[in-house]
Amino acid sequence: MSIIRITKQKNFSIISNIPLNDTTISFKAKGIWAYLMSKPDDWQVYVSQLVKAGIDGKSAIYSGIKELIKAGYMEKTVIRKNGKISHYEYSVNEEPIKKTPTENRKGNNVKTGISNDDHTEKLFTENLNTENLNTENRTLLNTDRIPSTDLKKKRTTAPPPPPPDPKPSETKKVKEPSSSYSDHDLNNLMQCVPADKRSPAIEQRLIKAMIAGYTLAYLLDCIAYTNDKAKTDYLAYLGNCIDKDYAPTGYHQQQQKQQQEATQARLKAIKEKQVQSDRDKAKQAEMANKHAMVDNLKTDDPDKYQEIYQQACSNIGLDPQRPGRGSALKIKFEIFKILKL
Repeated sequence: MSIIRITKQKNFSIISNIPLNDTTISFKAKGIWAYLMSKPDDWQVYVSQLVKAGIDGKSAIYSGIKELIKAGYMEKTVIRKNGKISHYEYSVNEEPIKKTPTENRKGNNVKTGISNDDHTEKLFTENLNTENLNTENRTLLNTDRIPSTDLKKKRTTAPPPPPPDPKPSETKKVKEPSSSYSDHDLNNLMQCVPADKRSPAIEQRLIKAMIAGYTLAYLLDCIAYTNDKAKTDYLAYLGNCIDKDYAPTGYHQQQQKQQQEATQARLKAIKEKQVQSDRDKAKQAEMANKHAMVDNLKTDDPDKYQEIYQQACSNIGLDPQRPGRGSALKIKFEIFKILKL
């Protein structure tokens, strides 16, 4: 293999080879890191813009960012205003930063400041209210005209405005806004969404609702109601159900109770059917044994069998010599009675 190089005078960046040669991260993560490091100091990036910049989807971008955070090439910071989450900011490092005890168990930096190390950093923000971001009309800087060569310069950017507060009509079943959400609760919610409806968009909508302060019980009611009522656009119906309080209180519990009752009834029917089947098999085995005993008597002791046969015919009013068509089974059952089988 040969590598062909050119003399570069524009449209290039000087970046560290350390992340590019790091064997602990994927090429996807390296590509995201290199793309961000190629941008100028005041570059402001959103995940939606990263998605449009390549062929990877939102899930792949988030996965790459998660790798970079875990490896120390990025740090995630929660920015709060008045006790509420305003947005997230990420810092991109040219060399990995070791994790400190102040970081949470998922590797996300929850401090409100950025460390003052000597590594080149690039800041960008992620607004929680991603549905309202207008990335189509945002003017982005062009690195063809602004080459980035200063390795020691600190890169900062102003955060976007926080998402608007919920309307009074939307707070009927809302508690105080939370600064975080539980992954366990999110998993429980996603498990209630039909498998063919689960998507990153549904997950983000539920995360947004939990951060806004909607209770887990309320969101479970909304999901259960949407499962029953949504005909076409599941995501839109779920959003309206959350915002406009469609679901009756306790709807999820009612659905669970009905499902449990239906499951119990089905299991009971299966059990009863099995019991009846066992009884039928036992009766068939008993009858087969009786027939075998009579047949053995007929073979082993013909005289005794003939005596019992005549008695059976006499008991049911038949002529032993001409018992009549269809009488063989009646005679055999009478023989069972005589032999007390």
